[in-house]
Amino acid sequence: MEQQPLMQVRGLRTVFSTYSGKVRAVDGVDFDLGRGEAIGIVGESGCGKTVTALSILRLVPEPGRIVDGSVLFEGEDLVKKTDREMQRIRGNEISMIFQDPMTSLNPVLTIGLQIVEVLQRHQGMGGRQARRKAVEMLDIVGIPNPESRIAQYPHQFSGGMRQRAMIAIALACNPKLLIADEPTTSLDVTIQAQIIDLLVDLKGRLDTAIMIITHDLGVVARIAQRVIVMYAGKIIEEGPVREIYQNPRHPYTVGLLSAVPRLDAREKKRLVPIYGQPPDLIQPPRGCAFSPRCDYAMRVCAEAEPEVVTVSDGHRASCWLQHPLAPKVELRKAVGQ
Repeated sequence: MEQQPLMQVRGLRTVFSTYSGKVRAVDGVDFDLGRGEAIGIVGESGCGKTVTALSILRLVPEPGRIVDGSVLFEGEDLVKKTDREMQRIRGNEISMIFQDPMTSLNPVLTIGLQIVEVLQRHQGMGGRQARRKAVEMLDIVGIPNPESRIAQYPHQFSGGMRQRAMIAIALACNPKLLIADEPTTSLDVTIQAQIIDLLVDLKGRLDTAIMIITHDLGVVARIAQRVIVMYAGKIIEEGPVREIYQNPRHPYTVGLLSAVPRLDAREKKRLVPIYGQPPDLIQPPRGCAFSPRCDYAMRVCAEAEPEVVTVSDGHRASCWLQHPLAPKVELRKAVGQ
């Protein structure tokens, strides 16, 4: 019997009501996440990645709201949960690491107390037991001298150490799902690599499912088994990481890959940017939202939204080029291929 996915997102729609109209930030998103699996959600800023994560946790800020769809987590719809029920789930069964640890950590509480509070609230631990667990968590995430650092404040930690502390807080209750929103954005490349290695190691040790949100395709290649490409609030391509990287089927995915520098390239090539601007999500264009920026756009692309086509096992794309009657074109390969 096939095991049920840990999470099933179906038809998720989140809008923000503004004076100019409704912004369709997340527009009919569908995907599954298996137990212990790592997936990456990639795309330009404003494509709906972070709002998707906030929708899952029911943390969409005003004036945003979920207007349709379901988020089945272990078979229960989070969209229908009360605020009190969601408070028990957040930080306990689903945790999130936010982009900037300095603004996410409480500056007037010690790092240790912030971990202890989570353990006492969700696990019912006593003070001494929670403190021992907090020291253990700081040690697990690679913070040296955890017994003394537990009494320090966020401003006494470096950027990389603050991010490690955030990971320790997020994993303190051994959640089934960890959502990491651009966890390496504000860090230098050496620390970035250390944080990604840490997440890979912890995933293997704790068997926690990970949903990593990033614009960095290199990060996804290091940590994820599957990648979801979003554009204008929609999923436009999804599949195994190796399949997507070696055989992308949507021009936008090709554009993202072509904009990434490759250290293993056979010859030096100029990076190819994606020209143009993302669409207005209040009045998105008819048809495919990417068509105004697409080198391969056909007349039908501006007239009708493409259906989702299964390219191969686990690989799907929403592009008219995948239609059986479409002209056969060879999408430009990513840099170095």
